[in-house]
Amino acid sequence: MLAAQLRPGGALVFALPAAYLGQPDPLGGGPDPWLTELPSRLVSGRSQEPDVGPGLPDEEELLTMLRCAALRPEVWAVKTRWTLESQAAWFRLPAVGGAMRPDLDGDALAVAVDRALAGCRPGSWRPERWVGFTAWR
Repeated sequence: MLAAQLRPGGALVFALPAAYLGQPDPLGGGPDPWLTELPSRLVSGRSQEPDVGPGLPDEEELLTMLRCAALRPEVWAVKTRWTLESQAAWFRLPAVGGAMRPDLDGDALAVAVDRALAGCRPGSWRPERWVGFTAWR
C-alpha cells in the first residue's frame, strides 16, 4: 500500500498538466497558439502505432484514490507560459516522447524532436496550468 511507504507525517507530492485531468488551458499566442505543430511533426513518419493506455483519472477520482490509500490530500496549482521550446524539452523525455514515437529511444528520440522542432514556426506559446497534489500520511 502506498501510505505504508511513507513515514508518519510524510507526504507524496506530484503534479500533472491540468489538461491531463480534463481541464483544458486557454488559447495562447504566436503562429501556433495551441502548440499542435511540434507533436504533429514528431509523429509523422513514425513506423509503429503508439500504445494507447487507459485514460487518466480526473481530479476528483485522484482525490478519492488518495483518500482510499489512507492519505490526506491537498490540491494546489501553478500556471506557466508553455513555449514551443518547453514542449520540445517535454517530448525529449522518454516517458513522454517515447509514447509518441515507440520506435525511437534515447538519443534517437532527442534527434527526432530536434528535427521536428526545426520545422516549426518560432514564437508560439500557450498558458498551461499544472494541478499538484500533496498527500499526507
